[in-house]
Amino acid sequence: MFNRNIRKTVYIHIYNIFRGVKAKFIKINFRIWGLECLYCKILQNGGVIYYIIWVSVADNLQEDGHPMKKVEIFTDGACSGNPGPGGYGVIMRYGSREKELSGGYAETTNNRMELLGAIIALETLKEPCDVTVTTDSQYVVNAIEKGWAKKWKAMGWMRNKKEPALNPDLWERLLRAAERHNVRFVWIRGHNGHKENERCDKLAVAAASKPGLPKDEGMASK
Repeated sequence: MFNRNIRKTVYIHIYNIFRGVKAKFIKINFRIWGLECLYCKILQNGGVIYYIIWVSVADNLQEDGHPMKKVEIFTDGACSGNPGPGGYGVIMRYGSREKELSGGYAETTNNRMELLGAIIALETLKEPCDVTVTTDSQYVVNAIEKGWAKKWKAMGWMRNKKEPALNPDLWERLLRAAERHNVRFVWIRGHNGHKENERCDKLAVAAASKPGLPKDEGMASK
């Protein structure tokens, strides 16, 4: 999980003393301050009324309380030579609508293209969304889901005291792009019959094969 997608439950207990009020159960469903109130229970115990409100911190709400759009993103990267000509392929899906994106560079690496696919897709979204990014790159998934990328950044883009983290320019960009969304990164095995992954691979390979590809300026910082 990444960013705001850890669901929590907050228990709010308000105690008042009343007498002669029968116990009752009231179902409610409303949102306030970005919180989703599930239900309210009013119990009577010896003349004491307990107002118990379960409030769930909704991980898929925008700041105005409206639900985020659910978007599926599938990405893949390809590189011939590693380093060599490379490309990325992306499928973005919202409901029944799909969009394909791809791009390539003359001299890059497979990992950089895996990263760039996720970055381009997230940067394309025009509003905060509830996003699932599916990729065959354990490099990308583990660094985000296990918090490695944030740790590298906190250490000045060092993996440890001696080893620098590779591709800091793209990790910085990915963290920034993901920050405004509720994002989950999911790993799937590549070249294993996954329909969207196979499509993304074809897009990436085709992009890497185009003539006149631009230079990957970030290769110097990898």
